[in-house]
Amino acid sequence: MKRVKSLRKERRLSQARVADHLNISQSAYARLEGGITEAWTPHLIPLSELLEVRIEELVSDDFQNYSTQIENIKAEFQTEKEALIESYENKLKEKDLIIRTLKEIIKENTK
Repeated sequence: MKRVKSLRKERRLSQARVADHLNISQSAYARLEGGITEAWTPHLIPLSELLEVRIEELVSDDFQNYSTQIENIKAEFQTEKEALIESYENKLKEKDLIIRTLKEIIKENTK
């Protein structure tokens, strides 16, 4: 979470100080801050208290990224859905044409 690093630096806190507050090693904190591991959940409350921000502010960048990804997936899904609907509608038109043609053939052959 990039936001955590910038907040920590704004408050002139060392990684060691934050790690001590979270009761983890400095190297474990460095891995968290560096994105090597993503086990933030148990540390969000004490971290928000230390940095004097709401939890939402800590994870806002991540939520924004996830939100953007979700919106992109929704748009892709909508496009695929519309393409499938159009394809099925065309198949139904083809079916109707085949049925009409067969009915005409049957009608001509029964005369």
